[in-house]
Amino acid sequence: MLWLLDTGKMAHRFGRWRGHITGLCGLAACFIAALISNLEELVGSFMPPGAHTDGPTVLTWLWLAVLAVGVFTMLAGGWQLYKDEMHGAHMTDADHYRREGW
Repeated sequence: MLWLLDTGKMAHRFGRWRGHITGLCGLAACFIAALISNLEELVGSFMPPGAHTDGPTVLTWLWLAVLAVGVFTMLAGGWQLYKDEMHGAHMTDADHYRREGW
């Protein structure tokens, strides 16, 4: 997902739609985090009653990390959307990417 934060390349490829695409990728990451959370509940239901612990497990930390990345990516997409709509920043970023290559 790091290519989503490469603003010049995203502006060159997608123009003013880069904020929408970044936000949708963040939303997809949040859905993946919800699926991991449901997987954690499913695995916990298969365990015998005495073996189930309520402490933090690997899946808990994994879905929290994926959720944090998704929320950050949605916020970054919202910020790019604001800059593109209000200031036309996608044109300067794409032009800089074409000239400089980064």
